[in-house]
Amino acid sequence: MKNYAYLLIVLLFTATACQNEQEIDQEFNTENLDQPIILETVVGKVTTSSNKPVANASVTYEKNGTTYSSKTNNSGDFDIVIPVGEGELKVYTGTGRLYNKSLAINVEEGKNLVIDTQDLRLSMVGQIAYLGGDLDSIETVATDAGYALVEISKADIENNAIMAYDALMLNADDYSTQIESAAFYSNLKSFVETGGSLYVSSWGLEYLIGNDEYAQDCGTTRTGGFIDDFTICATRSGAPSLSINNTITDANFATHMSSTTLNLHYELEDWMQINTIDTNFWDVLVEDSAQQPLLIKTNGLYNGVGKINNGVDTPGTIFYATFQNYTEGSVLPRVDEILEYMVLNM
Repeated sequence: MKNYAYLLIVLLFTATACQNEQEIDQEFNTENLDQPIILETVVGKVTTSSNKPVANASVTYEKNGTTYSSKTNNSGDFDIVIPVGEGELKVYTGTGRLYNKSLAINVEEGKNLVIDTQDLRLSMVGQIAYLGGDLDSIETVATDAGYALVEISKADIENNAIMAYDALMLNADDYSTQIESAAFYSNLKSFVETGGSLYVSSWGLEYLIGNDEYAQDCGTTRTGGFIDDFTICATRSGAPSLSINNTITDANFATHMSSTTLNLHYELEDWMQINTIDTNFWDVLVEDSAQQPLLIKTNGLYNGVGKINNGVDTPGTIFYATFQNYTEGSVLPRVDEILEYMVLNM
C-alpha cells in the first residue's frame, strides 16, 4: 500500500513539473512575440541601363509575412524602413514583367544601408514581340533604342501563340481587309487580362475596338475588338501637321521627358483623332491645346461591363498613340524617350 502511495506522489509531482515547464515555455514564447521589431532605413537610386533615373518604380521587402513598400521619387531615389536582418529587396516598374530586380541585403541594427547605384540598375528581363504594319515601324525605333523584339504575325495572335511574351507592339496598318477572326480579338483580351501589355499606334486602334470601315461617327458600332466602343471613339479625320506645345498631363511622364510639353509630327493622312474617352478606363498622358487626347493609357480600373479583368490576374497596361512612331524613314522627335517610358511602365 505504501508503494502505491509513493508511486502516486511521484506521478503527481512529475505531472506538475511538466505542466510548469510547459507554462514557462509558453511565457517565453509570448515574451519573444512581444519583442519590438527593430527597424532601419535602406536608401538607393534606381536607374535604367543607360543610367537614366527611374521615377515611380516600386520597391518592396517582405519579412515574417509583412510587406514593406516604397516608391522612387522623380530623381529615382527611394528610402524604405524595414526590419534588421537578411532578406530580399525587390525593385520593379509597371507590372514588373519587363523590368524587375531582386537583391539580397543584410540590414544591421543601428546602421542605415546605402545600396550602390550599380546594384539597382534595371535591365529588361521580359520579352517583347511586334506585329508589323504598313504605316508604322515601332520595331525600328525599339531596335535602335537597344530593345530586342521578336516578330509575330496576325496568324500567331489568332492561334494564341503570344502568351510567352510580356508585351506586344502593334503597328498601324492600312487594313484593306478587316480582321474577321473572333479568336484574334479574344486572344488579345486574354493576353492583357493575364498581365500582358500592349502598345498600339494610330490606325492600329482597330486591334482594340474593331472597325466598321472606320465609321466617321461615334454612334456606329465597330465590328470586332475586345474593348467596348463606349470606352473610346476616334475617327480618321486628322490632317498632316506639326502639332507643337502639346501638354504632357501625366506628372510621371513629364518627369521622364523632363518637360511639360511635347511636339508631335503627324504625317499620315486622316490620322485617328480621339473624340471621346471613358475616363474610368483611360488616363491621358498628352493632349493638344483643345484638350484632345493624343496619347493615352489604361488606368487599371477594369471592372464593369466590357472591361478587361478576369477576376484572378492583374491586367497589363494598354498604351494607345494617335501618332506614328516611324514613317517613310522619318523618326518622330523624342520617340525613343516616349517608347522607353511605355516599356518601363508595362
